[in-house]
Amino acid sequence: MQLFPHFFEKRVSADKVGRFIFSSKHFSSSEKRAKPAAFLPPPKDQELSVYQNSLEIGEMFHVGDNFVGACRSPLRKVKAFAILDVGRIESVELDPKLEVLSWPKPHYLHANIKPFPLDKAQQRHIAHILSEKASVELRV
Repeated sequence: MQLFPHFFEKRVSADKVGRFIFSSKHFSSSEKRAKPAAFLPPPKDQELSVYQNSLEIGEMFHVGDNFVGACRSPLRKVKAFAILDVGRIESVELDPKLEVLSWPKPHYLHANIKPFPLDKAQQRHIAHILSEKASVELRV
């Protein structure tokens, strides 16, 4: 549920965004790559939560632990951070085009990739494309 109107959304200013990964099933540590499951939106949702990657990686893990993991029950620590170029996301051939839009709740770096189609097969296809374009930073 979105708390305020869409006119607050704007294209992110960062060149890169990242997705916090909490499950070891969503990345390969030996290959340092994200799996498509890391890029699936929540059920019945048309947007994927990401964070503008404008801090050092240690600070990004801190944001993930304190603003994303802290909202989960039980509390979760970030295991990896999948990084994507905004331009590569927006260049994916889709209709309508994916956009990366700022949505500064719960943190000022928060953004959403949208619109994801409601069709699960199409979502999996997009997730596969995004996983191929992502690089992964592992928590040490």
